[in-house]
Amino acid sequence: MQVTREQYDELSAPLVRVLLDMEDDILREIAAQLSRDGDISDTSKWRIRQLARAGRFDKRAAAIIAGYSEVEDGQAMDAVLTAAETEIGYLDNAVQAANAAGLSEYFSDIPAEESALGAAKAFQKQAASDLNLVNTVMQYKAGSAYVNAVNAIYRDTAEGRQGALGIMGKGAAKTVSGQMSLQEATRKTIRELAQKGIPAFVDKRGREWSPEAYVMMDMRSTLGNTARAAQNARCDEYNIQLIEVSSHMGARPLCAPYQGRIFSRDGSKGVTTDGAGGKIYYTPLSETSYGQPAGLFGINCGHVQYPFVPGINFQRYFPYPKEENDRRYMQFQQQRAMERGIRAAKRECMMLQEVGDTEGLQKASLRLRNQREKYRAYCKETGLKQHNDRTQVYGYDRSKSSKTVWAERKASGNALTNGSNSSIIKTREQTKAIIAKAQAQSRPIFAVDDEVRGAFATNVSRVLPKEGFYDVALHGTPKNVEFFGEPIDAKTLAKIIKNRKDYSKGSKVRLLSCSTGKITDTANCFAQQLANALGVEIEAPTDDIFVYPNGDFIIGKKNNGEMKIFYPRE
Repeated sequence: MQVTREQYDELSAPLVRVLLDMEDDILREIAAQLSRDGDISDTSKWRIRQLARAGRFDKRAAAIIAGYSEVEDGQAMDAVLTAAETEIGYLDNAVQAANAAGLSEYFSDIPAEESALGAAKAFQKQAASDLNLVNTVMQYKAGSAYVNAVNAIYRDTAEGRQGALGIMGKGAAKTVSGQMSLQEATRKTIRELAQKGIPAFVDKRGREWSPEAYVMMDMRSTLGNTARAAQNARCDEYNIQLIEVSSHMGARPLCAPYQGRIFSRDGSKGVTTDGAGGKIYYTPLSETSYGQPAGLFGINCGHVQYPFVPGINFQRYFPYPKEENDRRYMQFQQQRAMERGIRAAKRECMMLQEVGDTEGLQKASLRLRNQREKYRAYCKETGLKQHNDRTQVYGYDRSKSSKTVWAERKASGNALTNGSNSSIIKTREQTKAIIAKAQAQSRPIFAVDDEVRGAFATNVSRVLPKEGFYDVALHGTPKNVEFFGEPIDAKTLAKIIKNRKDYSKGSKVRLLSCSTGKITDTANCFAQQLANALGVEIEAPTDDIFVYPNGDFIIGKKNNGEMKIFYPRE
């Protein structure tokens, strides 16, 4: 098999997050600069002062970009190497399984890993070069965006328009509609900046690409090329010449005709057989749209290739009806457009907050709310998965930038785990005191912990209830949870829950607490212990839980965890 489109996106996501955070930082810096001297009545003087600060802003933008560059390089190098290693691992495991099943005559011994991993080195250099170009373009575009914003604000003010229409006379100029105050003009420019962002790439046609669009496109292509190069090198050593192309609903026009078919890498054509002796016709890969930018395995292509060994493999993928495929493709495009709109609206809120425009922030927040509701309704109507991670904005709904998270993770290996490692409270007196404290609270249990406050408490309060479940949200680990800053065991939490007035006896419990459903090698996880103590089903996350302001949540940094059910047992 081969690394999938979803895995490409997973590997690319941390790097894209870094670029988006960097863009958010630059936009926030622009807003901060624009808010200086914002109360000056003479906009000509305001404009002169702001333009005089352009050099200072250029230095700030350069410093922001430099601060993210190391993180970018690290994320890109890791992603490329992981793609190659994962691909080689898939193929080698399949060969080992075939040999174990008595099919060793088809394959030679597993080659040295370095023979295929060499393909990754060239693509690592390419990724580094592409990111360097992105940083250069963004630094240049950031400077011009700031100067253009200052001039646009001035042009939209009454004084700016009067200056432009001076030949008409002051009386006539005052009657021109659309004149704005400095605050209104700034508000308008911020909205336009939030929509456009800071370009990361300009193609030959002069089109400007956003960091998200360009880097995601570039990394998908780079990782796909890396995985295929590693796989092809390994296939050459195993003498495997046939491949099967995957298929998915919503394939683009130049890819759709070729999905779910068998092709040769060596240019041959003919008939092969599957594991049951069934005949399958194959043609050369060179006769497809392979090699074209928008073709098979081209830029942003979501297809992958799988080695096909005659007499062993079975054809697993088949084409989709064209009409159905095209409709899904358009739905994907509409979804992405809505996600970009939500990000732009959040950036607008973030920048208006930076300049202190309360009235503008209220209006922008209302627009954001409407966009979110439309997005949820659209996903529900079409059956598409909501991707809230694609709409996050550092400074609006994320307290830490990806640069900070990556640095902490690099330093400590697991900086996002909650909970305490101190000893568990076990004495009867301590337990009674904690239960009494809990009974004195009338709020839901997630709010009684003094440590669970601020953004997390607000966000988790918006999580939609699950029928038949009682929610508990405390800082957690696989071994314990924190209650009023003290670590408690499952039996103590069970007693607290039973004594809660809002808990119905026998109700199942959903733990919105980090890693309480993560099973360790040494003992049962906390969720299993709670299920045993309460005698009811417990649903708990197998990794850290991250809750967004709208109440949606993911399990694990890459959303690769799950909410797991634990049943009571002896």
